[in-house]
Formats: sequence, structure tokens, C-alpha cells
Amino acid sequence: MEKESHTISPYLVFFLIHSSMIGVGILNFQRELIDHGGYSSWISVLLVGISIHILVWIFYRLLSTDPLNSDLISLNRACFGRIIGNLINGCVVFYFFLVAFSVFRVFIEIVQVWLFPSMSMYPVSFVFIVVIYYTISGGFRTVAGMSFWGIVLPYIVVVPLLFFVLKYIHPRNLLPFHISSVEDIFLSIKIMVFQFSGFEAILLIYPLVQTPKKSYKWAQLAVFCTTFIYLVITLLAFMYFSQGQMKHIIWPTLTMLKIIEIPLIQRLEYIVISIWFLKILATVCIFLWVASRGLKTAVHLKHRTSLLIFLAGFIVMLTLFFKDRSSISQLSSFSSNVGFYFIYVYIPILFIIVLIRSKVMSKKQTKTPLGNE
Repeated sequence: MEKESHTISPYLVFFLIHSSMIGVGILNFQRELIDHGGYSSWISVLLVGISIHILVWIFYRLLSTDPLNSDLISLNRACFGRIIGNLINGCVVFYFFLVAFSVFRVFIEIVQVWLFPSMSMYPVSFVFIVVIYYTISGGFRTVAGMSFWGIVLPYIVVVPLLFFVLKYIHPRNLLPFHISSVEDIFLSIKIMVFQFSGFEAILLIYPLVQTPKKSYKWAQLAVFCTTFIYLVITLLAFMYFSQGQMKHIIWPTLTMLKIIEIPLIQRLEYIVISIWFLKILATVCIFLWVASRGLKTAVHLKHRTSLLIFLAGFIVMLTLFFKDRSSISQLSSFSSNVGFYFIYVYIPILFIIVLIRSKVMSKKQTKTPLGNE
């Protein structure tokens, strides 16, 4: 059992899940989305949102089935044994680390391109890493608090700005409406899964929530709000840019905001990116905390030790492997593929195994008293 001082109220699950699901990808996902499904690919956003509502239900059933194994790390060991279970747990930890680094690296690229084009990425990266360490080392409640402010402050400033874009949109861009082929829809869904990734953090956060079953409605509300925001941003970008323009724009959301003119503020996107740093910080901290928690549960490694290892990995990968746009795109694509199979293939299989295991265990428990008699 976790100490009450280390746990959070159920309603904070909304901020943790919502903050982890909306990160840096919301600034540029529309361009990748139209490569396969065209302007009808907004359907993929809805389909992914609906599927994640179902997955959240599966998650809570999965985690509440066995009170002694109420997180993914414990369930893997219980179902597959110590050796195979820890191998799978290692893959789970690596997945969360990989997604955290992907978000971190893409945001550093945005800062380079939009704010400091002639500046080296290393000073900004170093400051970012120090802030990440300071936040996560403060404990899970500090991460939850950062998630709260990472939602509230950026949305108070950024979301109202989207209303200024409404007078420049062209709804006819969405016509004629047609459904793309099944293959195109599937490829668009795979792209959106990476944008929605983060809700799977509940698989390790669950034991740290006070009365975790009460957090179910907050998790579902977080998914609903995330789906709504992604859908609105998608439709706004599609109605603002023509399909031909969209293919040549790397950051559609930021480019839309450039049209807004406010007295005394010449480059509004500077303010948006600076404020969005809180959002990205919360997202990266959630993923890294979950990875550290997984490592601590699997091999009993101290939380701060695992955090230092992960941040050292950030520095090594940033310095040696991911220096240009091409390598960053490959990283995002790989993370997207891994996340898709982890969420839509492995977790449902594990759910079936856990249900079968629980039924077998319950039958054994009912037969044991009869056998003793």
C-alpha cells in the first residue's frame, strides 16, 4: 500500500491524463494526417477518440481485477512469471522513456525554428532537463500539480486566441465529403494514436490514486475533452488552409496563430510557444515519472537513480543520434508504431489473459475447501 501522502485525489487523474495526451504534436499533426486520408481524415480523430474510451474501460477492468497486482508491472510478472514478465516490463519502461524523449526533442526543434534559429540546441536542452529533474524529484504530487497548471495556464491564454481565426476559415474546404479507403483511414489512425498517447500512464498511476475506481469518470472525461480539442483544431486547420497549402506547412497550428494581431505584440507565436512550455514540461514529466516508477517496481531501483539514468539517456540521444529533422521524423514514426501495437494489441491480449487467470484462480479457491473436507 502506498502512503496517503504520496497519493492524489481522483479528480487529478483528469489533469494527468489530459495533460499527457495533448503535447507538442497538436502544433503539427494535421499535416501528417492529410497525407493518407486527405481532408476527410478528421474521421480518424473521432475513431481514435472512441476507441480510447473503450481502452480506458479495459484499463480499469484490468487494474481492478486483481487487488494484489494493481499496476501493469505487477500484472506482467503475475501472468508471465518473473523472467518473461520483467523482460516485458523492460519494454514497457523503454516505451514510456521513448515517448518522453520524442516529445522533448520535437519541442526543442520548435524552440530552435521559431524562437532561436541561430542558437545551439544544447543550452535550451540543458535548462529543460534541469527543470524536468527538479519537477520529478519533488514526487508524484509535484508532477500532478504541474499537470494541473500545464492545463489551466496555457488554455486560459492559447485557446481564446483560436476564436480570432474563425473569421478567416473557409468551410467549403471540407467539401466534397467522402470517406477514404480503409487502408488510408487505418494509416491516419496510426498517426493519431501517437498524438493521443499518454492515457496509458494510468496503468502505473492507478495504485497512487485515492479510491482509484472513483477516478474512472475523470479519466473518461479527460479522453472526451482531448478528442474534442483535437477535432476542433483539425477542422480549423482544414478550413483555414487549402489542401495544397497544408502539404507545405510544417506547423499548421502555429502558422494559423500568426494571422492574429495584438497591439504591442508583433510575434504572438513567441508567447504561445513560451506558455506551451508548461504544457510540454508536464507531458514529459508524466512519461518520465511513469518510466521511473516502472523501473522502481520491476527492479527496485531508486526513483532518483532511474531518473538520472533517463535524463543521461536524453543527453546521449540528443547529442549522438537525433540532430536533424529527418531523424526526428523517424523517431516520431517509430514511437507511433510501438505505441499502436502496445495499446491496441498487447493490452487487449493481456486483458484476456488476466480475465482467464482470475476465473481459474476463483475456481481453485472455491474447490479448495471441498477438497479439505
